[in-house]
Amino acid sequence: MECTMTLDPSLCPDAELRTEGTFAGMYLPRPAANGDVHLIWKLKGTGKQNRLETIASCTKEQPVFIICNSNGSNCTVITENGDEIGKLNKTDAKLYHQYVEKFRYHVYIKSIKRELEKPRVRILVIVHERPEPLRP
Repeated sequence: MECTMTLDPSLCPDAELRTEGTFAGMYLPRPAANGDVHLIWKLKGTGKQNRLETIASCTKEQPVFIICNSNGSNCTVITENGDEIGKLNKTDAKLYHQYVEKFRYHVYIKSIKRELEKPRVRILVIVHERPEPLRP
């Protein structure tokens, strides 16, 4: 069932997410027309020597992956080769563990600002709230 602002909120259990833009007290951007939620997260710990070497070989729009410990408090972003490029902060890790991983999602490098000491890496997390239609 498609939910809109004119419907009675009791008819739509995820109305809070779509209208208020929050989940478990954390801010979420308004979903796109196709239902996707786009999150941009800045990675921390990108100045470590082994990560600097990995980041030097990364490119914008490169797919990456998020791996977490069992309770979701420690989430690391890795390349397809398994090399670490950084970690999520506590807020982003909590949002990932409680919200993102429950849906289909994709993660890409949004931007890399290479500086002398510590590069700034941002990732784009696209959460697919509505499953894409099957194609024949």
